[in-house]
Amino acid sequence: MFRARSAISLLVAVFLCLSALTGGCGWIDRSDRDITSVVTAYLDEIQSGTFAENRYLSSFAMDDPFSTMTFKDDATMACMNASFQQIKYEVVETSGNKSDRSGICTVRVTLVDVAKILDDMNGEWITADKLSAKIDSVEAPTISEEVILFMEYDTASETWRISDSASIAVTLGVPYSKINLFSKAGLPEEAVALFMEALASGDSEKITPFIKTYSSYSLLYPEDTEITVRRAFLGQIDYEIEQVDIFGDTCEVKVLLEYIDMQVIADRLVQDTDLLCEMFKYIFAILLTEGQSASLDKTAALKTEKWITNINDTNAERLQEPFVFLLVPAEDGTQWRIKKLPAFMTDVYSSEEEPDEEVSYLAAGMALVELCDEGVITEQIKDEALARIGLQDFK
Repeated sequence: MFRARSAISLLVAVFLCLSALTGGCGWIDRSDRDITSVVTAYLDEIQSGTFAENRYLSSFAMDDPFSTMTFKDDATMACMNASFQQIKYEVVETSGNKSDRSGICTVRVTLVDVAKILDDMNGEWITADKLSAKIDSVEAPTISEEVILFMEYDTASETWRISDSASIAVTLGVPYSKINLFSKAGLPEEAVALFMEALASGDSEKITPFIKTYSSYSLLYPEDTEITVRRAFLGQIDYEIEQVDIFGDTCEVKVLLEYIDMQVIADRLVQDTDLLCEMFKYIFAILLTEGQSASLDKTAALKTEKWITNINDTNAERLQEPFVFLLVPAEDGTQWRIKKLPAFMTDVYSSEEEPDEEVSYLAAGMALVELCDEGVITEQIKDEALARIGLQDFK
């Protein structure tokens, strides 16, 4: 009888111990299971897009590492968000202890290899939309990395939460934060088009952002040239974009330029009797009136008028020149800058030719007659001057 009671007592004791161990009394620490549940829910939020919609905040995490990240190009944040939905994960190992309120979880995350995508797109102008499409593709290359999440047990709510998720931000976010698509600068070919449009305006505030310095602007619009002439000339340039090549942070835009042959006009104006007449009037006014009536204003105004008339002539001779614009991004990535300009844009055109002798004499005679008609010189001074240069019969 005694033995039977002892056996029963032993069985009861064993049963009670087993009950305690299996959780009937709640004594077992299920931290590993709970941590896995929390981490799974957190990664599901990321994968579903909820995490991005909530500004990278989660009730399962105590920290906010994405808020400290800075992006070279804000447009790549959309690409990063697209990549979240492509992740796959596997919880590798968990450990935690409620008594010291700390735990750890190692997860193997498979994600889109954006670096490989960018390498494969080398030589192609990449936009955020293009990159997102590559990320969304079923053929997108992937890589796997292990991330470690640190856990903390909240005794008040009796739940585990992620206390440090920095490794997730490093793995899923940092690769995109380093990408600069120069989205704010726009397409390189659009930058060339805007530059050509700005050229015709003559407005330094519109032109200098493309060429960085005012000294570069002064090459296009030298201070000793008539701005209206330069504006007319630069505004007549036609162009056709033939090819765009990308080389890392620089690009080349190959164009075919067509422009007015200014040298032909310069040589033509040397023989222009009306313009020469005004020049001679200035010279004769100095010589014959002690400079009292001498002024270059009319000469300058007529010269400008002649240049513009010739530039705007629909039959004006034009030249073609292939050119490669080398573009680099500004320091802040918001503007493309052109490193070199074609020589014809900055040349100051003048003729080395001399007017024909017959043209010179004709212009000189015209000048003396007009000065007399305008009352600047007397009839006697006119006749004497004409005789002195062998034009006594000039009428």
